[in-house]
Formats: sequence, C-alpha cells, structure tokens
Amino acid sequence: MKIKRGFVTNSSSTSFVAWGVSYSESELKNLISGFLYEKVNDEYENVQNYLESTEFTDEVYDLCNKIDLNFSHNYDSDILYIGVSPFNMKDEQTLEDFLEDIVEKFKKLGLKDVESDDLKQIEESWYDGN
Repeated sequence: MKIKRGFVTNSSSTSFVAWGVSYSESELKNLISGFLYEKVNDEYENVQNYLESTEFTDEVYDLCNKIDLNFSHNYDSDILYIGVSPFNMKDEQTLEDFLEDIVEKFKKLGLKDVESDDLKQIEESWYDGN
C-alpha cells in the first residue's frame, strides 16, 4: 500500500463552508433588485436592462466582496450560496454575536429580511471539471 505524504490538491473541485443562506438565482434577483437600483445609471432604463447587460453572479460576487461576504455557486445548478466562513469568527466572539455580524452584512447587500435564525451551516462541494 502506498501512502501520500504531502499536500494533495485537486483544482477541479470547489467547496464552500460558511454560516449563511442559499437562494436560487431568480429568487436572489428579486430580493436585491431594489438594492441594485442604486447601481443603475443613465445607461440603463431599469434594473431589468441592467441585469440583462451583466453577468448576475459576477455582480453578486463583486458586491459580496465589498462587504466581506463569501459567495459561491455550482455552475450545474442555479443555487447561490452567500455567507461568512466560520474561520472568520474572532476568539472572543460568541456564536450569537458572530451571526448578528453576518446579518448586518446581509442588510448591506439589500437582504434586510435575513435574521440570525435564518443562517445555516453551509457545507457544499462540487466538481468543476468537464
């Protein structure tokens, strides 16, 4: 029997571990469309035209990065995952405080109805290869 004694990587797989929520792409579009009005300028007649002119998942990724939220999605489905890694929890922070901080970040994204009870442990992984 052979034993691998080193770091093993597989660049064709992705995993996402966070305290957060998941949405379908259409559900998230509906929930944050009001928030996106702020990003719409004179080039676009409305949010729908804006969303059709850009890749929605790229836009959400950029928005999440600006407010320290993690974002990922499986390219084989329309489920989008948003949250914060449990490794970002500070040593002196309680879980309740950590979840409340995450809720505040969701509000900055325009998801004002998310409460700490809505946050779940997300542990997802998928294969990205062909």
